[in-house]
Amino acid sequence: MKLQTTFLHSKIARRIFWLFVLCALIPITVLALVSLYNVSGQLKEESHRRLHQAAREEAMIVLARLVSLEGDLKLVALAERGHSAGSLPSSVNGTLALSTDLGNRIKGLDLVKPDRSRQRLFGEVRSRFDLSADELAFLRNEKNVLTTFPCEPKGVCIYLSRQLDADHPEKGILIAEINPTYLWDVENLSSESGTCIFDQTGQTLFCSAQSPSWFPPQAAHSFSGEFEWGKDQREFVADYWNLPLQAPFFLPHWTIVTSRAKSQVLAPLVQFKTSFIFVYLLAIWVVVLLSLVQIRRNLVPLGKLKEGTGQLSRGDFHTRVTVNSGDEFEELASSFNFMADRIEKQLNSLKVFNEIDRAILSAWDIGKIVDTLSSRLGELVPLDQVAVAIFDGRESLQGLAYIYDGAVRPRKTEEFVEVSGDEARSLVREPHHLVQAGGADLPNYLKPLHAGGMRYFLVVPVSVEERLSALLVLGHATSSPWTPGDKEHARKLGDQFAVALANSRLVNQLHQLQWGTLTALARAIDAKSPWTLGHSERVTKHAVDIAKAMGLSAKELDIIRRGCLLHDVGKIGTPVSILDKVGKLNAEETKIMQEHVTIGARILEPIPGLAESMPIVLQHHEWLNGGGYPFGLAGEQIHLHSRIAAVADCFDALVSDRPYRKGLELERALQIIREGSGKQFDPVVIEVFEGIVGSENASRIKPASYAKPSEDEILILERNHDHGD
Repeated sequence: MKLQTTFLHSKIARRIFWLFVLCALIPITVLALVSLYNVSGQLKEESHRRLHQAAREEAMIVLARLVSLEGDLKLVALAERGHSAGSLPSSVNGTLALSTDLGNRIKGLDLVKPDRSRQRLFGEVRSRFDLSADELAFLRNEKNVLTTFPCEPKGVCIYLSRQLDADHPEKGILIAEINPTYLWDVENLSSESGTCIFDQTGQTLFCSAQSPSWFPPQAAHSFSGEFEWGKDQREFVADYWNLPLQAPFFLPHWTIVTSRAKSQVLAPLVQFKTSFIFVYLLAIWVVVLLSLVQIRRNLVPLGKLKEGTGQLSRGDFHTRVTVNSGDEFEELASSFNFMADRIEKQLNSLKVFNEIDRAILSAWDIGKIVDTLSSRLGELVPLDQVAVAIFDGRESLQGLAYIYDGAVRPRKTEEFVEVSGDEARSLVREPHHLVQAGGADLPNYLKPLHAGGMRYFLVVPVSVEERLSALLVLGHATSSPWTPGDKEHARKLGDQFAVALANSRLVNQLHQLQWGTLTALARAIDAKSPWTLGHSERVTKHAVDIAKAMGLSAKELDIIRRGCLLHDVGKIGTPVSILDKVGKLNAEETKIMQEHVTIGARILEPIPGLAESMPIVLQHHEWLNGGGYPFGLAGEQIHLHSRIAAVADCFDALVSDRPYRKGLELERALQIIREGSGKQFDPVVIEVFEGIVGSENASRIKPASYAKPSEDEILILERNHDHGD
């Protein structure tokens, strides 16, 4: 419809026009400002509510753990009543056994006598201080006193005191130094906000993030509240909660403060502003258009259109306007309805497209990418079936086609397909192809869908590095329903699938390169001595087999592979003369040989990706009884991965030839490893390893038939330990 604007030459017409425009602009502008103000206020209010709840929950956790520690200390005190001072350490240790994790809750426990002498019961209490007369009186009521005291380095230590026997003060006072990590529940703190805890003097006890630079005056007098603070040109919103401790612990209160950056709180407002600007401009355009028509005609149709526009601006895209004026207003109403319908469909399409886009670009596994693409494609493009064919070969275009039906929960089948060279060249020349089944020359890659009843096909070629790498085939049974918009959506998804496919292949190549590099380095290390060729790879295989049988996760298996491949990397710094020496190593040579674990750790230390594998490199020569090296660790101090690697390493060393002896028979090697159970090796690991080696070999060696190692075998074990095998 062509608008006539000649009537605007009239002063009255222009006056009415500007009146309409101003009447529309002013309310919309005010609405924008009020909406922004209200949304900002609501976001801040909601943030303060969450921070308030987080501060309260943290306060309850701290109180609960203080009460738990109070109970533990009470149990210790009760257990000691009736015992003599000479039996105190054993009875206290027996009491500590009542709480299996008490050692994780406190760092030390002392018994302080009235003459200020101390008896250490557990761990170490770092600071020494005197209790006031009021605190001593409070303790005589069989209660506990909570004390904070500065300690090194630049920290605050927290102590919990209790009278050993309130009826007999001369027996002394139990003073426990609390482990702050347990008290604050650091592992379960929210990552979205920072949490700080202060004592009654404002001294920082704990802070997970930046500490507030100041407190409002009312924080010392009110139970809870909120405030804002800034630091390093950043603004924060914060809430505090005062935890009363006077009654149970003779301490006025601790203040728990939770804060969050204001930029995070108001982040949703940015998207709101962008959307509102678009709606604002659209509203202006519609108002101008409708005001011109209204001046020409009448106000009734304009009122309906204005009402519809207002609903659309509020996000109600289901809005439709009905005008039966039989003139241009009716046409305008139809155009408005068509526009709203298009906007609704377009927004829905963009939403689904973005969700598919994020899902396939964030995944590295080809199977997950294909499943996501195929299950959501029907929301954008009409289809009865879809097939995704992926070609991995460099020379021939052969591969598997994953076929999905259009159900809510698609059923997946697989078919082998092939694309000829002529077909490939024809496919890559166009962004998409329409094919109708109707002859015997149907391409091979369409036959699986044709067998499922499909007669119309939309084929989208997917190219990576200018080579056909995949096909996206949409099938329909009765017609060709695809509009130009549908084809464009299919093409865009094909392009995104190409990017995801390229990323997945690149990640696989990098993964292969990484393992190839580690294997090459391990072989280079083993090749330093002809006696250790392939040693690291065999140890890796044995260790991974043990870990699998023990039910370790895929991530832990990966850590063990890396660590075992590089467990002897430190032998780069060991002279060949020592590695290949036939006789017994002297003390100096043994010291040099044992340094290979620390040398290996220094070599691998700059590589962040190997940090989790470092215990294997450092600890695979540690013994369960503490007789190993380099640190003399024992029991659970030795990492499980290292205990697994120790068995695999020793087994391969025993059955392999060395310059100072021939490899042992399998049965004798297993018997020697068994004799190290509980001393050198973890019995659980040995049991699993024997199951892997096989019941036939294991059954031939009965415990009753064990013989002590001969002198030659004792020398073998000593040389294995000295040589770092």
